[in-house]
Amino acid sequence: MNSITPSAAPIRVERQNTGQDPRLTIGDNVRKIRRARNLSQESLALEAGMDQAYVSRVESGACNATILIVERLANALNVPPDYLLKARE
Repeated sequence: MNSITPSAAPIRVERQNTGQDPRLTIGDNVRKIRRARNLSQESLALEAGMDQAYVSRVESGACNATILIVERLANALNVPPDYLLKARE
């Protein structure tokens, strides 16, 4: 019987946002703004009143952020909520 040994590092699959998936659009925008402002996920999460792991899931597109979450993130980033919803290059 062959045994498969898992690699030490997880495999990261690059995703492409074609503008069709709003989860990816919101996540990309949150990440870009957060990084431009030199904020960590933890500091953004603290300002938005949520857990750092949730911010990570939003940025990766792994969860469906409600409009209330989008509003809290937008307020913490000091941008209008609709700014997070628009696909950007």
